[in-house]
Order: sequence, then structure tokens, then C-alpha cells
Amino acid sequence: MQKIINSITPGDLLIYCPDDLEQKHHDIGIIYSVEDIVLSPEIKTKMKKFKIFWNRSCFYDEYSETTMTRKLKQTINRKKIIFLVKQNEA
Repeated sequence: MQKIINSITPGDLLIYCPDDLEQKHHDIGIIYSVEDIVLSPEIKTKMKKFKIFWNRSCFYDEYSETTMTRKLKQTINRKKIIFLVKQNEA
């Protein structure tokens, strides 16, 4: 999962598509910024922060690296809720 988190770049998409909600609640988010934030300057601990704009809801969101990992692993009835779609494959 860390390899996936490290490969996320601005322009990548998040597809929010849970089976238990009506299609009108599904949404597509575009990652418009990925920042490295310093958690502890003394031990040089960094974490990524992902800034997302959700298209249908017109909502801006921020996920920490931990939250993004949890969201990408989250399932309902063994089906993923959020899918990452890479737009900038190197």
C-alpha cells in the first residue's frame, strides 16, 4: 500500500462508489495537490497530505497519508468503496 500512496500525484482520480448508496451519492474526486508535511522536525518524520476536490458535491477535502490508506482499503460486503485511477503513469 505504501508504494501506491507514494505514486499518487496531482491529476489522479478517486472514484467513490459504495454499493450500499444510490448512484446519485457516488462521486469523483480529483487530487489537485500532494504535500509533504513535517510531523516532527527533531526526528525528521514526514507524511503526505492529499488535497481533493469532489466533483458532484463540489467539496474540498484533505486526507492524510493514514486516512488515504484506510480509505483505499475500506470495503463494504467485500467490495471496495473508493478506487484510485492513475492519470499520470510514468
